[in-house]
Amino acid sequence: MQFKISEDFNDIVIDKDIDYYQNMTEVPDYILKFIEEKCQNIVFYNIREQKYYDAEGFHLLDENFTCERCHKTYNKEKFQIVIDYKEFTSFVCFFVFEVKDGIPFLYIFKRKFQNKDDIYLKSTGISDLFQVTKKGLYQIFTKEYLSYESYNNYMNADSEEFDFEKWEAFDYFSSDYNFLDTESLEELKKTSVYQYTYIWKLKDYLKNKSISTSMITHLPLYYKEFEYLIKLGLYTLAIDYSFFITYKNNFKDTFGVEKKYYPLMKEMDISMDELELLRLYPTMDKEIIKMFSYHLRYTKEVLKYTSLDSLKDYFKKQNLESHNISEYIDYLKASEKLKLDLKDKKILFPDNFMEMHDKLLLEIELSTSPEKDEKIQTLAKLLRVNNYEDEKYVIFPASDIKSLLEESRQMSNCVRTYIDKIVNQNCQIYFMRKKEEKEKSFVTIEVVNGKVVQARTRFNGIPDYEVKQVLKYWEQNLVVI
Repeated sequence: MQFKISEDFNDIVIDKDIDYYQNMTEVPDYILKFIEEKCQNIVFYNIREQKYYDAEGFHLLDENFTCERCHKTYNKEKFQIVIDYKEFTSFVCFFVFEVKDGIPFLYIFKRKFQNKDDIYLKSTGISDLFQVTKKGLYQIFTKEYLSYESYNNYMNADSEEFDFEKWEAFDYFSSDYNFLDTESLEELKKTSVYQYTYIWKLKDYLKNKSISTSMITHLPLYYKEFEYLIKLGLYTLAIDYSFFITYKNNFKDTFGVEKKYYPLMKEMDISMDELELLRLYPTMDKEIIKMFSYHLRYTKEVLKYTSLDSLKDYFKKQNLESHNISEYIDYLKASEKLKLDLKDKKILFPDNFMEMHDKLLLEIELSTSPEKDEKIQTLAKLLRVNNYEDEKYVIFPASDIKSLLEESRQMSNCVRTYIDKIVNQNCQIYFMRKKEEKEKSFVTIEVVNGKVVQARTRFNGIPDYEVKQVLKYWEQNLVVI
Protein backbone atom coordinates (compact mmCIF):
# COMPACT_ATOMS: atom_id res chain seq x y z
CA MET A 1 0.00 0.00 0.00
CA GLN A 2 1.55 3.33 -1.06
CA PHE A 3 0.46 6.65 0.41
CA LYS A 4 1.63 10.05 -0.77
CA ILE A 5 0.26 12.72 1.52
CA SER A 6 0.94 16.42 1.12
CA GLU A 7 1.52 18.71 4.05
CA ASP A 8 -2.00 20.13 3.84
CA PHE A 9 -3.50 16.59 3.72
CA ASN A 10 -5.31 17.24 0.44
CA ASP A 11 -3.22 15.25 -2.02
CA ILE A 12 -3.57 11.52 -1.36
CA VAL A 13 -2.70 8.69 -3.71
CA ILE A 14 -3.47 5.07 -2.83
CA ASP A 15 -2.29 2.24 -5.05
CA LYS A 16 -5.61 0.38 -4.60
CA ASP A 17 -9.18 1.66 -4.65
CA ILE A 18 -10.56 2.87 -1.35
CA ASP A 19 -13.45 0.46 -1.86
CA TYR A 20 -10.98 -2.40 -1.55
CA TYR A 21 -9.98 -1.37 1.96
CA GLN A 22 -13.45 -0.33 2.99
CA ASN A 23 -14.85 -3.74 2.03
CA MET A 24 -11.82 -5.80 2.93
CA THR A 25 -12.87 -9.43 3.37
CA GLU A 26 -9.47 -11.09 3.26
CA VAL A 27 -8.17 -9.86 6.58
CA PRO A 28 -4.43 -10.51 7.02
CA ASP A 29 -3.75 -13.74 8.94
CA TYR A 30 -1.96 -12.09 11.87
CA ILE A 31 -4.85 -9.67 12.37
CA LEU A 32 -7.44 -12.41 12.00
CA LYS A 33 -5.59 -14.46 14.63
CA PHE A 34 -5.67 -11.48 17.01
CA ILE A 35 -9.41 -11.00 16.41
CA GLU A 36 -10.19 -14.68 16.90
CA GLU A 37 -8.27 -14.81 20.18
CA LYS A 38 -10.19 -11.84 21.59
CA CYS A 39 -13.55 -13.15 20.39
CA GLN A 40 -12.96 -16.41 22.21
CA ASN A 41 -13.57 -14.53 25.48
CA ILE A 42 -16.87 -12.96 24.44
CA VAL A 43 -20.14 -14.53 25.57
CA PHE A 44 -23.74 -13.71 24.62
CA TYR A 45 -26.67 -13.94 27.03
CA ASN A 46 -30.16 -14.81 25.86
CA ILE A 47 -32.33 -13.04 28.43
CA ARG A 48 -35.52 -14.70 27.23
CA GLU A 49 -34.12 -18.19 27.82
CA GLN A 50 -31.72 -17.03 30.56
CA LYS A 51 -28.93 -19.01 28.90
CA TYR A 52 -25.38 -18.16 27.83
CA TYR A 53 -23.75 -18.91 24.47
CA ASP A 54 -20.20 -18.53 23.21
CA ALA A 55 -19.74 -15.85 20.54
CA GLU A 56 -17.67 -17.96 18.14
CA GLY A 57 -19.99 -20.88 17.44
CA PHE A 58 -23.04 -19.91 19.48
CA HIS A 59 -22.75 -23.06 21.59
CA LEU A 60 -24.65 -23.40 24.86
CA LEU A 61 -22.74 -22.83 28.13
CA ASP A 62 -23.62 -24.60 31.36
CA GLU A 63 -24.07 -23.02 34.83
CA ASN A 64 -20.29 -22.80 35.20
CA PHE A 65 -20.04 -20.97 31.83
CA THR A 66 -18.37 -24.00 30.25
CA CYS A 67 -18.97 -24.74 26.56
CA GLU A 68 -20.92 -27.95 25.89
CA ARG A 69 -18.77 -28.64 22.80
CA CYS A 70 -15.16 -27.73 23.65
CA HIS A 71 -15.50 -27.64 27.48
CA LYS A 72 -13.83 -24.23 27.70
CA THR A 73 -14.81 -22.11 30.72
CA TYR A 74 -15.43 -18.40 30.03
CA ASN A 75 -14.60 -15.28 32.00
CA LYS A 76 -17.86 -13.70 33.21
CA GLU A 77 -16.32 -10.21 33.09
CA LYS A 78 -16.29 -10.39 29.26
CA PHE A 79 -19.99 -11.09 28.80
CA GLN A 80 -22.07 -9.10 26.35
CA ILE A 81 -25.80 -8.79 26.91
CA VAL A 82 -28.18 -9.63 24.07
CA ILE A 83 -31.87 -9.11 24.82
CA ASP A 84 -33.25 -11.40 22.10
CA TYR A 85 -30.78 -13.69 20.41
CA LYS A 86 -33.33 -14.78 17.77
CA GLU A 87 -32.63 -11.64 15.77
CA PHE A 88 -29.66 -9.53 16.76
CA THR A 89 -26.55 -7.91 15.35
CA SER A 90 -23.61 -7.11 17.60
CA PHE A 91 -20.32 -5.41 16.70
CA VAL A 92 -16.86 -5.46 18.26
CA CYS A 93 -14.01 -3.23 17.03
CA PHE A 94 -10.33 -4.19 16.81
CA PHE A 95 -7.57 -1.58 16.59
CA VAL A 96 -4.35 -2.44 14.75
CA PHE A 97 -1.35 -0.15 14.13
CA GLU A 98 0.79 -0.52 11.04
CA VAL A 99 3.86 1.50 10.04
CA LYS A 100 4.53 2.26 6.36
CA ASP A 101 7.72 4.14 5.48
CA GLY A 102 7.89 5.53 9.03
CA ILE A 103 4.25 6.73 8.93
CA PRO A 104 1.81 5.20 11.47
CA PHE A 105 -1.58 4.04 10.23
CA LEU A 106 -4.40 2.86 12.43
CA TYR A 107 -6.83 0.24 11.13
CA ILE A 108 -10.13 -0.40 12.82
CA PHE A 109 -11.61 -3.79 11.96
CA LYS A 110 -15.17 -4.62 12.88
CA ARG A 111 -16.41 -8.13 13.67
CA LYS A 112 -20.13 -8.49 13.10
CA PHE A 113 -22.04 -11.22 14.93
CA GLN A 114 -25.50 -11.87 13.53
CA ASN A 115 -28.16 -14.35 14.52
CA LYS A 116 -31.39 -14.38 12.58
CA ASP A 117 -33.94 -17.17 12.47
CA ASP A 118 -31.41 -19.49 14.15
CA ILE A 119 -28.81 -18.90 11.43
CA TYR A 120 -25.64 -17.68 13.11
CA LEU A 121 -23.25 -15.60 10.98
CA LYS A 122 -20.06 -13.68 11.64
CA SER A 123 -17.99 -11.52 9.35
CA THR A 124 -14.92 -9.31 9.64
CA GLY A 125 -14.10 -6.23 7.61
CA ILE A 126 -12.28 -2.92 7.85
CA SER A 127 -14.34 -0.16 9.41
CA ASP A 128 -11.91 2.78 9.32
CA LEU A 129 -8.37 3.64 8.33
CA PHE A 130 -6.40 6.64 9.61
CA GLN A 131 -3.03 8.15 9.05
CA VAL A 132 -1.82 9.27 12.48
CA THR A 133 0.07 12.57 12.68
CA LYS A 134 1.41 14.58 15.61
CA LYS A 135 -1.46 17.04 15.29
CA GLY A 136 -4.40 14.87 14.33
CA LEU A 137 -5.90 12.03 12.29
CA TYR A 138 -6.42 11.89 8.55
CA GLN A 139 -9.44 9.68 7.83
CA ILE A 140 -8.54 7.92 4.60
CA PHE A 141 -12.06 6.97 3.50
CA THR A 142 -13.79 10.28 4.19
CA LYS A 143 -10.71 12.44 3.46
CA GLU A 144 -11.40 14.39 6.66
CA TYR A 145 -8.65 15.79 8.85
CA LEU A 146 -9.47 15.72 12.56
CA SER A 147 -7.07 17.83 14.61
CA TYR A 148 -6.46 17.03 18.27
CA GLU A 149 -6.87 20.69 19.15
CA SER A 150 -10.33 20.78 17.58
CA TYR A 151 -11.26 17.52 19.28
CA ASN A 152 -10.09 18.89 22.61
CA ASN A 153 -12.26 21.97 22.11
CA TYR A 154 -15.18 19.69 21.24
CA MET A 155 -14.72 17.71 24.46
CA ASN A 156 -14.63 20.87 26.59
CA ALA A 157 -17.37 22.92 24.99
CA ASP A 158 -21.10 22.85 24.38
CA SER A 159 -21.58 19.64 22.40
CA GLU A 160 -24.62 21.05 20.61
CA GLU A 161 -22.30 23.19 18.51
CA PHE A 162 -20.54 20.18 17.03
CA ASP A 163 -21.22 17.44 14.53
CA PHE A 164 -21.22 14.19 16.53
CA GLU A 165 -20.68 12.03 13.44
CA LYS A 166 -17.48 13.87 12.61
CA TRP A 167 -15.97 13.13 16.03
CA GLU A 168 -17.29 9.59 16.33
CA ALA A 169 -13.98 8.45 14.85
CA PHE A 170 -12.28 9.35 18.13
CA ASP A 171 -14.63 7.43 20.36
CA TYR A 172 -16.07 4.12 19.20
CA PHE A 173 -17.92 3.84 22.49
CA SER A 174 -21.02 2.53 20.71
CA SER A 175 -19.57 -0.98 20.50
CA ASP A 176 -19.59 -3.27 23.48
CA TYR A 177 -15.88 -3.99 23.28
CA ASN A 178 -12.94 -2.42 21.49
CA PHE A 179 -9.65 -4.33 21.59
CA LEU A 180 -6.14 -3.17 20.70
CA ASP A 181 -3.49 -5.33 19.06
CA THR A 182 -0.92 -4.43 21.70
CA GLU A 183 1.93 -6.24 19.91
CA SER A 184 1.74 -3.65 17.13
CA LEU A 185 2.53 -0.88 19.65
CA GLU A 186 6.20 -1.95 19.38
CA GLU A 187 6.14 -0.83 15.74
CA LEU A 188 5.45 2.75 16.86
CA LYS A 189 9.02 3.06 18.16
CA LYS A 190 10.07 3.41 14.53
CA THR A 191 7.98 6.54 13.91
CA SER A 192 8.80 10.18 14.52
CA VAL A 193 5.17 10.63 15.63
CA TYR A 194 5.20 8.20 18.58
CA GLN A 195 8.89 7.80 19.39
CA TYR A 196 8.75 10.02 22.48
CA THR A 197 5.38 8.85 23.83
CA TYR A 198 6.58 5.49 25.20
CA ILE A 199 3.12 4.13 24.40
CA TRP A 200 4.61 0.68 23.76
CA LYS A 201 5.17 0.34 27.52
CA LEU A 202 1.37 -0.10 27.74
CA LYS A 203 1.56 -3.34 25.76
CA ASP A 204 0.62 -5.55 28.70
CA TYR A 205 -1.54 -2.97 30.49
CA LEU A 206 -3.91 -2.51 27.51
CA LYS A 207 -4.01 -6.16 26.47
CA ASN A 208 -7.49 -6.89 27.83
CA LYS A 209 -8.87 -3.38 28.19
CA SER A 210 -11.56 -1.79 26.07
CA ILE A 211 -10.07 1.28 24.39
CA SER A 212 -10.99 4.16 22.07
CA THR A 213 -9.22 5.90 19.21
CA SER A 214 -8.77 8.94 21.44
CA MET A 215 -7.00 6.86 24.07
CA ILE A 216 -4.20 5.78 21.72
CA THR A 217 -3.90 8.87 19.51
CA HIS A 218 -5.25 12.05 21.10
CA LEU A 219 -3.87 11.48 24.62
CA PRO A 220 -0.29 10.39 23.78
CA LEU A 221 0.22 13.03 21.10
CA TYR A 222 -1.67 16.03 22.49
CA TYR A 223 -0.68 15.92 26.18
CA LYS A 224 3.00 16.02 27.16
CA GLU A 225 1.97 14.62 30.55
CA PHE A 226 1.22 11.27 28.88
CA GLU A 227 4.92 10.58 28.25
CA TYR A 228 5.82 11.81 31.75
CA LEU A 229 3.26 9.51 33.40
CA ILE A 230 4.26 6.52 31.27
CA LYS A 231 7.93 6.96 32.19
CA LEU A 232 6.91 7.00 35.86
CA GLY A 233 4.95 3.77 35.39
CA LEU A 234 1.67 5.47 36.34
CA TYR A 235 -0.29 3.88 33.52
CA THR A 236 -3.83 4.41 34.81
CA LEU A 237 -3.23 8.14 35.26
CA ALA A 238 -1.70 8.30 31.75
CA ILE A 239 -4.68 6.62 30.10
CA ASP A 240 -7.48 8.14 32.16
CA TYR A 241 -6.15 11.51 33.36
CA SER A 242 -3.39 12.87 31.11
CA PHE A 243 -5.69 15.82 30.51
CA PHE A 244 -6.14 16.37 34.26
CA ILE A 245 -2.53 16.20 35.46
CA THR A 246 -0.45 19.31 34.76
CA TYR A 247 3.32 19.00 34.91
CA LYS A 248 4.79 21.72 37.19
CA ASN A 249 8.56 21.08 37.09
CA ASN A 250 8.68 18.92 40.21
CA PHE A 251 6.89 15.87 41.61
CA LYS A 252 5.17 17.51 44.59
CA ASP A 253 3.68 20.41 42.64
CA THR A 254 2.58 18.06 39.84
CA PHE A 255 0.86 15.43 41.98
CA GLY A 256 0.13 17.32 45.19
CA VAL A 257 1.97 14.80 47.39
CA GLU A 258 5.57 14.31 48.51
CA LYS A 259 7.86 12.27 46.26
CA LYS A 260 8.27 9.68 49.04
CA TYR A 261 4.81 8.39 48.02
CA TYR A 262 5.93 7.67 44.44
CA PRO A 263 6.91 3.98 45.03
CA LEU A 264 3.49 3.38 46.56
CA MET A 265 1.75 5.16 43.68
CA LYS A 266 3.65 3.07 41.14
CA GLU A 267 3.04 -0.20 42.97
CA MET A 268 -0.72 0.53 43.11
CA ASP A 269 -0.80 2.02 39.60
CA ILE A 270 -2.79 4.70 41.37
CA SER A 271 -6.06 6.05 39.93
CA MET A 272 -7.15 9.69 40.07
CA ASP A 273 -9.63 9.05 42.91
CA GLU A 274 -6.91 7.26 44.85
CA LEU A 275 -4.51 10.16 44.24
CA GLU A 276 -7.17 12.58 45.50
CA LEU A 277 -7.48 10.47 48.66
CA LEU A 278 -3.69 10.47 49.10
CA ARG A 279 -3.67 14.26 48.79
CA LEU A 280 -6.46 14.50 51.35
CA TYR A 281 -4.96 11.98 53.75
CA PRO A 282 -1.25 11.21 53.14
CA THR A 283 -0.67 7.58 54.09
CA MET A 284 1.36 4.53 53.11
CA ASP A 285 -1.60 2.27 53.87
CA LYS A 286 -2.84 0.91 50.52
CA GLU A 287 -5.94 -0.52 52.17
CA ILE A 288 -7.04 2.92 53.38
CA ILE A 289 -6.47 4.43 49.93
CA LYS A 290 -8.50 1.74 48.19
CA MET A 291 -11.18 1.60 50.88
CA PHE A 292 -12.08 5.28 50.98
CA SER A 293 -11.11 6.65 47.53
CA TYR A 294 -14.55 5.85 46.05
CA HIS A 295 -16.28 8.08 48.60
CA LEU A 296 -14.18 11.24 48.73
CA ARG A 297 -17.06 13.55 49.62
CA TYR A 298 -17.94 11.49 52.68
CA THR A 299 -14.29 10.98 53.57
CA LYS A 300 -13.75 14.72 53.82
CA GLU A 301 -16.66 14.89 56.29
CA VAL A 302 -15.35 11.99 58.37
CA LEU A 303 -11.97 13.67 58.83
CA LYS A 304 -13.68 16.37 60.89
CA TYR A 305 -14.32 13.73 63.54
CA THR A 306 -11.67 11.01 63.32
CA SER A 307 -8.72 9.62 61.37
CA LEU A 308 -9.09 7.13 58.52
CA ASP A 309 -6.78 4.74 60.35
CA SER A 310 -9.22 4.63 63.27
CA LEU A 311 -12.20 4.37 60.94
CA LYS A 312 -10.62 1.48 59.01
CA ASP A 313 -10.07 -0.47 62.24
CA TYR A 314 -13.60 0.28 63.41
CA PHE A 315 -15.16 -0.79 60.10
CA LYS A 316 -13.28 -4.08 60.27
CA LYS A 317 -14.55 -4.80 63.78
CA GLN A 318 -18.11 -4.00 62.73
CA ASN A 319 -17.87 -5.97 59.44
CA LEU A 320 -18.68 -2.78 57.51
CA GLU A 321 -17.64 -2.07 53.93
CA SER A 322 -16.37 1.15 52.36
CA HIS A 323 -19.84 2.13 51.07
CA ASN A 324 -21.09 2.21 54.68
CA ILE A 325 -19.23 5.48 55.13
CA SER A 326 -22.42 7.29 54.05
CA GLU A 327 -24.33 5.66 56.92
CA TYR A 328 -21.52 6.60 59.26
CA ILE A 329 -21.85 10.26 58.22
CA ASP A 330 -25.61 10.03 58.84
CA TYR A 331 -24.88 8.66 62.29
CA LEU A 332 -22.42 11.45 63.09
CA LYS A 333 -24.87 14.15 61.96
CA ALA A 334 -27.68 12.56 63.95
CA SER A 335 -25.46 12.41 67.03
CA GLU A 336 -24.73 16.13 66.68
CA LYS A 337 -28.44 16.97 66.36
CA LEU A 338 -29.16 15.01 69.52
CA LYS A 339 -26.22 16.78 71.21
CA LEU A 340 -24.32 13.56 71.92
CA ASP A 341 -20.64 13.90 72.85
CA LEU A 342 -18.68 12.65 69.84
CA LYS A 343 -15.45 13.07 71.78
CA ASP A 344 -16.60 10.04 73.74
CA LYS A 345 -15.14 7.00 71.91
CA LYS A 346 -18.16 4.89 72.83
CA ILE A 347 -20.40 7.31 70.97
CA LEU A 348 -17.99 7.95 68.09
CA PHE A 349 -17.54 4.19 67.65
CA PRO A 350 -20.65 2.44 69.08
CA ASP A 351 -20.52 -1.30 69.78
CA ASN A 352 -23.37 -2.09 67.41
CA PHE A 353 -23.17 0.50 64.66
CA MET A 354 -26.13 -0.40 62.44
CA GLU A 355 -28.46 -0.71 65.41
CA MET A 356 -27.39 2.68 66.78
CA HIS A 357 -27.53 4.26 63.30
CA ASP A 358 -31.14 3.19 62.78
CA LYS A 359 -32.13 4.09 66.32
CA LEU A 360 -30.78 7.66 66.13
CA LEU A 361 -32.18 8.42 62.70
CA LEU A 362 -35.60 7.10 63.66
CA GLU A 363 -35.50 9.05 66.93
CA ILE A 364 -34.75 12.29 65.06
CA GLU A 365 -37.43 11.77 62.44
CA LEU A 366 -40.10 10.84 64.97
CA SER A 367 -39.20 13.56 67.46
CA THR A 368 -39.04 16.36 64.89
CA SER A 369 -42.02 15.33 62.78
CA PRO A 370 -44.29 12.62 64.27
CA GLU A 371 -47.11 13.81 62.03
CA LYS A 372 -45.07 12.81 58.97
CA ASP A 373 -44.89 9.22 60.16
CA GLU A 374 -48.66 9.21 60.68
CA LYS A 375 -49.24 10.54 57.15
CA ILE A 376 -46.99 7.89 55.61
CA GLN A 377 -48.80 5.16 57.57
CA THR A 378 -52.20 6.49 56.44
CA LEU A 379 -51.07 6.69 52.83
CA ALA A 380 -49.65 3.14 52.99
CA LYS A 381 -53.11 1.78 53.91
CA LEU A 382 -54.55 3.39 50.77
CA LEU A 383 -51.69 2.22 48.56
CA ARG A 384 -52.13 -1.40 49.56
CA VAL A 385 -54.64 -1.59 46.72
CA ASN A 386 -51.55 -1.77 44.51
CA ASN A 387 -49.99 -4.71 46.34
CA TYR A 388 -48.65 -7.36 43.96
CA GLU A 389 -47.73 -11.01 44.32
CA ASP A 390 -46.71 -13.75 41.89
CA GLU A 391 -44.71 -16.97 42.16
CA LYS A 392 -41.41 -15.13 42.67
CA TYR A 393 -42.01 -11.52 43.75
CA VAL A 394 -44.11 -9.27 45.97
CA ILE A 395 -44.53 -5.48 45.80
CA PHE A 396 -45.95 -3.33 48.62
CA PRO A 397 -45.79 0.35 49.75
CA ALA A 398 -43.42 1.78 52.36
CA SER A 399 -45.35 1.45 55.61
CA ASP A 400 -43.70 4.15 57.77
CA ILE A 401 -40.51 6.13 58.35
CA LYS A 402 -38.80 3.15 59.96
CA SER A 403 -39.35 1.05 56.82
CA LEU A 404 -37.80 3.80 54.66
CA LEU A 405 -34.74 3.99 56.92
CA GLU A 406 -34.34 0.21 56.83
CA GLU A 407 -34.71 0.13 53.03
CA SER A 408 -32.13 2.88 52.67
CA ARG A 409 -29.71 1.02 54.93
CA GLN A 410 -30.08 -2.33 53.20
CA MET A 411 -29.94 -0.87 49.69
CA SER A 412 -27.31 1.82 50.32
CA ASN A 413 -29.52 4.38 48.58
CA CYS A 414 -31.03 7.74 49.52
CA VAL A 415 -34.71 6.73 49.81
CA ARG A 416 -34.56 7.86 53.47
CA THR A 417 -34.47 11.43 52.13
CA TYR A 418 -37.82 10.98 50.34
CA ILE A 419 -39.91 11.42 53.50
CA ASP A 420 -41.04 14.96 52.64
CA LYS A 421 -41.72 14.03 49.01
CA ILE A 422 -43.99 11.19 50.15
CA VAL A 423 -45.78 13.32 52.75
CA ASN A 424 -46.34 16.11 50.19
CA GLN A 425 -47.64 13.48 47.72
CA ASN A 426 -44.95 14.29 45.16
CA CYS A 427 -44.19 10.57 44.85
CA GLN A 428 -44.95 7.15 46.26
CA ILE A 429 -42.37 4.56 47.36
CA TYR A 430 -42.87 0.82 46.97
CA PHE A 431 -40.61 -2.10 47.85
CA MET A 432 -40.18 -5.14 45.64
CA ARG A 433 -39.00 -8.30 47.40
CA LYS A 434 -38.37 -11.90 46.49
CA LYS A 435 -41.28 -13.90 47.80
CA GLU A 436 -39.10 -16.24 49.87
CA GLU A 437 -37.13 -13.27 51.33
CA LYS A 438 -39.76 -10.67 52.17
CA GLU A 439 -37.62 -9.04 54.87
CA LYS A 440 -34.66 -8.57 52.56
CA SER A 441 -34.64 -5.45 50.35
CA PHE A 442 -34.43 -6.21 46.62
CA VAL A 443 -35.74 -3.30 44.49
CA THR A 444 -36.77 0.22 45.58
CA ILE A 445 -39.49 1.75 43.37
CA GLU A 446 -40.52 5.38 42.96
CA VAL A 447 -43.93 6.05 41.41
CA VAL A 448 -45.22 9.43 40.19
CA ASN A 449 -48.72 9.84 38.75
CA GLY A 450 -49.11 6.10 38.30
CA LYS A 451 -45.82 5.67 36.45
CA VAL A 452 -42.62 3.99 37.61
CA VAL A 453 -39.98 6.73 37.37
CA GLN A 454 -37.23 4.87 39.23
CA ALA A 455 -36.51 1.25 40.10
CA ARG A 456 -33.13 0.51 41.67
CA THR A 457 -31.37 -2.51 43.12
CA ARG A 458 -28.64 -2.24 45.77
CA PHE A 459 -26.13 0.61 45.25
CA ASN A 460 -28.57 2.19 42.75
CA GLY A 461 -28.09 -0.65 40.27
CA ILE A 462 -30.43 -1.33 37.33
CA PRO A 463 -32.84 -4.29 37.66
CA ASP A 464 -32.47 -7.16 35.20
CA TYR A 465 -34.79 -7.87 32.28
CA GLU A 466 -37.08 -10.22 34.21
CA VAL A 467 -37.67 -7.71 37.01
CA LYS A 468 -38.30 -4.93 34.49
CA GLN A 469 -40.98 -7.06 32.83
CA VAL A 470 -42.70 -7.65 36.18
CA LEU A 471 -42.59 -3.93 36.95
CA LYS A 472 -43.98 -3.12 33.51
CA TYR A 473 -46.93 -5.47 34.08
CA TRP A 474 -47.49 -4.08 37.62
CA GLU A 475 -47.39 -0.49 36.36
CA GLN A 476 -50.11 -1.20 33.77
CA ASN A 477 -52.48 -2.17 36.58
CA LEU A 478 -51.63 0.59 39.06
CA VAL A 479 -54.48 2.46 40.72
CA VAL A 480 -53.56 6.16 40.79
CA ILE A 481 -54.03 7.65 44.28
